[in-house]
Amino acid sequence: MSNSSAYFERKAAELECLAGYAAEPRIERVPSTHHQVIDQKLRLKVAIRQKNINPLWGMSNITGERFIDCHGFDIRYTYQRSSFRLNNPDHLELLYQNLACSKDHVSQGYLTNCGQVSISLLFHVLGSYHQKFTLETRPDDIYFETSAYLEDTKLFESGGESKRIVFLDSSTLGKGDWDDLNFAPEVTLVIVDTTAYPLSSPRLAEILNLALDQEIPCALVRSHLKLDSLGMEYSSLGSLCLVYRQPNTLCDFINEKFPKALSNMGGFATPKHIFPFYLDPEYQRLNNDRLSKVHVSNRAFYQLLQQKDMFSTSEKLGLRDFDHDMFCWISIQPNMGWDPFIDRLLEWTRSINDSGLPCRLTESFGWDFIALSAFRPDDGDQSNARLADKIWNIRVSIPDIQSSDFTPFADELVGLLAGLRIDA
Repeated sequence: MSNSSAYFERKAAELECLAGYAAEPRIERVPSTHHQVIDQKLRLKVAIRQKNINPLWGMSNITGERFIDCHGFDIRYTYQRSSFRLNNPDHLELLYQNLACSKDHVSQGYLTNCGQVSISLLFHVLGSYHQKFTLETRPDDIYFETSAYLEDTKLFESGGESKRIVFLDSSTLGKGDWDDLNFAPEVTLVIVDTTAYPLSSPRLAEILNLALDQEIPCALVRSHLKLDSLGMEYSSLGSLCLVYRQPNTLCDFINEKFPKALSNMGGFATPKHIFPFYLDPEYQRLNNDRLSKVHVSNRAFYQLLQQKDMFSTSEKLGLRDFDHDMFCWISIQPNMGWDPFIDRLLEWTRSINDSGLPCRLTESFGWDFIALSAFRPDDGDQSNARLADKIWNIRVSIPDIQSSDFTPFADELVGLLAGLRIDA
């Protein structure tokens, strides 16, 4: 079987699984192009939401406080934003499918309306604790929205004798960042943004068990949008899952204050955010298989770029990979301003997309299309900065496509970079 045939058979299986949750459980055709895969998933998303979102949920004269079986989640749901709580016995097992936690623990989970709400409100709650903390981030260059929130709020001390919280950001952790990972005695809580790892990732299990070994509670925060809906972008579901051993005063405080903060800020998930297929074993198998092939594609793509003369001979270009193998970064000193730079990237991605290989300029990853995004250091107005002083990053995320597709794409990308760099 050719690589292309295997790819489309896998996509047909994904579509068939998703179609079982739609109002009319069928797919239009077995896909034969990448664009058909994306188009059918978009259509299925609409059909699934039509079938599974009850318009009476949240109405004051209907709901009241009651327990709802929402696609396998046993939920206490009250009017609008006041409460949306899980009542299943083991929230870690529920939210992180088959994650190998070998230690005795209790877990408390919360569903939010997006991943950034989960992390921001957790930091907000920790900032109101009676004891001040020092926050240690690993690595330093964490996700830009989280970094901006911490910079704006200044919730944590910059040093001193205070207890420490360690924040691990899966989206920016490099290969070497795991060497000799350990936590000092003064660490009170380990927070992990798990978004860039699969739910049952051995890496997540390693962190969790290491923290529990040292009697340190662990807070897992996640955006489920990117990796947990078979590339369909079903809804902006987020979560927080506290995993700890009792008694733990800090976790008791979080469990008291976090749902109140969610209610006050309107951050609770509602039934419309829940993926109806989330607990389906067939979906879990297909999603894990898909992500394993995404990892293979991104690792191969990075190695392909490494072999290009441009990256070995130019001091104006840099290449960086990450532990999650969901994307790579290309650092470039550009020969134009930011707006023309973005316009050029947008024009180029549209031309690639029109050629038959789905490609988008979007600040995300994990889809069935190639995703490019551009970032620059947040150092204020760069309009008057010298071009030679600027370093901008292009993030490239490859889906689970065959190498025969991304190999020519790599050549096209090198051609684009040749015209954008300052020594062109």
